[in-house]
Amino acid sequence: MLQKMVSKRNALPTVFGFEFQVIAGLIITLRNLKNVKKIAIEGPLEDIELELNNGKYIYAQAKSVVEPLEEKGNSDKFKEGLVTLDEDSSQKDVEKIIYVSNTYYPFGKRESNSKAYWPLGATSSIYSYEELKDSTLIDSFVLSHAKNNPDFDLNKLEIHFHKFLNTQDEETRYSLVYNEINKFLGKINISYTPFRGDVYRIWHSRFHQTQINRQSLTKEMFLWPLIVELTEKTKDQSEFVDYFELEDELVLEVSEAYHSLIDSLANTFEISNLIINDYNKLVRRGDLSNYKANKRIFTYIDSYWEVFQPKIFIGNLEIQELVVKLVMWRILISKRLITKVKEESGL
Repeated sequence: MLQKMVSKRNALPTVFGFEFQVIAGLIITLRNLKNVKKIAIEGPLEDIELELNNGKYIYAQAKSVVEPLEEKGNSDKFKEGLVTLDEDSSQKDVEKIIYVSNTYYPFGKRESNSKAYWPLGATSSIYSYEELKDSTLIDSFVLSHAKNNPDFDLNKLEIHFHKFLNTQDEETRYSLVYNEINKFLGKINISYTPFRGDVYRIWHSRFHQTQINRQSLTKEMFLWPLIVELTEKTKDQSEFVDYFELEDELVLEVSEAYHSLIDSLANTFEISNLIINDYNKLVRRGDLSNYKANKRIFTYIDSYWEVFQPKIFIGNLEIQELVVKLVMWRILISKRLITKVKEESGL
């Protein structure tokens, strides 16, 4: 029993560290989303790597402690982080290097200047080296390292504090990342903010996969699960069933049987852009102006499903019409959501 307890306790910092890595990666990603092209957790060079649209990178070292008021060992972690970030700064494509921590004392001990930068009530603080150089602790660490490594570009260095506590209470533990998700969801539509916990769990799963597989995510791969989740939360299939005068059981059966196909087609930008652009063109041209707003989507689907059928589904003639219409409906009811996500993320 004692051996199990010790093993569990020893594993906690590692598990906690991976969790903080995901938290830090999400926060940095959301705060830079319009400029992000690809995201990697446990990337080739760093804990967190963001490839930007301009071809440059943000590299981040994420170091955590289970107890945020802990002083012991933080200076060693910071020094280790500096060595790695120094190596990153030598890359020709680096735009920014970040040391991110969840401790109030990232440089190892309680210092009046450090307290001013990271007050105990803070949830998040971000400083450039220029802003922190008056702190005697960071100054001694960084300057001594930079003296021996003249190519270390201090202008690209930032120090981040993100509050993350070891508590079972979800609202306390994830309060900061939930706030960041809320900001993004609020820009899309404030009605989506109650789903922040579900959105976090989806993104956490995606990032965890990149940790395991060491594969980067494109911005599209990062955002499409969000669109799928929010569409699933808000869609009402009864209107589709009523308009096309279908049996509930038939639609349910086909939806379940072809779930993977419908999801894969309805949740790709290529097919979505094709259908949404065509629908918007007809609306602007006035071709659907004779129909009530709540019927336009169904009228369009009924009139044009055969045009898109070859791009969507080739198979059993008896059910292909329903599958194609379901895909088109899923895309068009997400039209505003997809448009807003693209606007707010720079896709």
